[in-house]
Amino acid sequence: MAATKPHILFVGQRWCDGKPERGIANCAHNFWGPLEASRIATQDHVLFDDHLLSKGGSADGLLIEKCITERPDLIFLSWMHQPGRLNPKLETLLTIREDLRIPVIAWWGDTSMPPILKMAETLSHFVDWSIISDSTKTIARIKDPERFRAWIHPKDPHIFNDPSLERDIDVSFVGSAEMPYRKALLKELANAGITVSKFGGQREQGLSPEDFARYLQRSQIVINMLDPNTGVDCINGRLIEATMCGALLLEPEWSDAKAWLEPYVHYVPYSDTSDLVAKIQHYLNNEAERSHISRAGREVAQSRFSGPEFFGGVIELAQQAPLDVTKARVGLARRSLSIDRVDDALRWLAPLLAANDPFAMDMLGQIHLKQGSYSKACKAFEQARAGATSAATVLRLTFSLSQVGALEEARSVLQTILPIPPNSDHELYFWLGEVLANFEMYEESLLAYSEAFTRKQNNSYYCSKLVEVMLRTGQLQEALTFMDEMVKNLAHQPEVLERICNVLSLLPQSESIESGIQSLREAVARPDTRSVEEARLHFLGMWTDGELGLAVSYANHYLERQKDRQLLEEAQALNWGSYN
Repeated sequence: MAATKPHILFVGQRWCDGKPERGIANCAHNFWGPLEASRIATQDHVLFDDHLLSKGGSADGLLIEKCITERPDLIFLSWMHQPGRLNPKLETLLTIREDLRIPVIAWWGDTSMPPILKMAETLSHFVDWSIISDSTKTIARIKDPERFRAWIHPKDPHIFNDPSLERDIDVSFVGSAEMPYRKALLKELANAGITVSKFGGQREQGLSPEDFARYLQRSQIVINMLDPNTGVDCINGRLIEATMCGALLLEPEWSDAKAWLEPYVHYVPYSDTSDLVAKIQHYLNNEAERSHISRAGREVAQSRFSGPEFFGGVIELAQQAPLDVTKARVGLARRSLSIDRVDDALRWLAPLLAANDPFAMDMLGQIHLKQGSYSKACKAFEQARAGATSAATVLRLTFSLSQVGALEEARSVLQTILPIPPNSDHELYFWLGEVLANFEMYEESLLAYSEAFTRKQNNSYYCSKLVEVMLRTGQLQEALTFMDEMVKNLAHQPEVLERICNVLSLLPQSESIESGIQSLREAVARPDTRSVEEARLHFLGMWTDGELGLAVSYANHYLERQKDRQLLEEAQALNWGSYN
């Protein structure tokens, strides 16, 4: 009797950006098509955008139902970057993993964009494994990278292949040419006498995957362009698509393509515009050399970037030991606490507290801190400290001890973790600043708060703490200069400006302080120049970091000024009601 094939349940979207008018989403030719062609597993789909459009609500119930009735061997999750009911609730993912015992594997692209990488890192507590397809380097930026893998996703071989068409297009770029860096490079090529045929992309011209592939199949040379400002080596889908279709790919020298393909064997790198011009001219005039590289690139791409290669690895990952759900429960508790839902936070922590889990005890201590119950906080942090040594827990314990007047004990506890390692995260430096401020060591606390703010510059609380300590140490001019800089950099975040205004309002008024307050309040009301997409990503970055209340406040404030009603409705949908 033949063995039963694994069954994969895909969770994601049907339409590009959740909008039918933009055509089918990349999931179809990145995942569904390659898996079907591989025949190594069966598949079904829960498509949140489709369900929202047809049923008018979240597809969480349908997802749970399919998990119960179909008993898939794994969930393959493609997370949408838009807010609203287009993704599963975090509680749903916890139920699937904790109660139904089904492994969940999440896939991510565009992790060279910090907000998306932050989303991937936050969601990693709710899935068993995370796969990144745009870079081997961004994993190094993740605090806990053990459950991350850098694998290029496949492409549907029925669409992306080489049917031996006449290559009647010399040089092409297929995709969106609207980004400034792409416009600039294309203009420089035109000025150098290089004609680049431009087609697409999906959002601008509604180009179907089949038409997209057809242009690649007709091209002798395909150039790729990547954003040089990401600060990390990365790739995009064109690396796979162009090589699978048999075109010669010219790729930026600094891209991450060399992690998967060999330069000058499978593709050709270029360093700058003049180098690109020279290589286009060279390979157009040397057909044998061009054909040799493009053929080698096609063969290796069709082998390495295939359904069996990718999904064989995915199935193997799913068979490994599941990730413990402790951090998922603590994360849900932290999110509840961020919007003052203390009872819900305690509900998420309950089974962990019963087992004296140190992470849960630390979270319980933070709840007591929020409530001003410092004696109870001391007890919880002591229990957390006994279960696992955490510098952040020790600092919170030190702060709590100082709040109840046990200063000598607090100093003694603090000495056990000093000095703070220079590579510590923002939270550690923040709590050190809090402790030192309680000891009235304001100069030292200013240094600690500065380190925290350097590591997380969008945190409005850190910003206001810096201003407060500057003023306590008599650095009025430095405080005003710092605030002026914050107006330039954080005018899109009204919370930070309001907090600084509140700090200043407590001081004896002078003309300079009144002027500073006025300039800040004007900044709150002044539209900034950020694009709607940047606003969306900034909003999502705050949301995934647990700052839900701040995220919704910011989204409402910013988007109302931009008159983007659709995005505003999406933002408003992401309130607590969406998760209850």
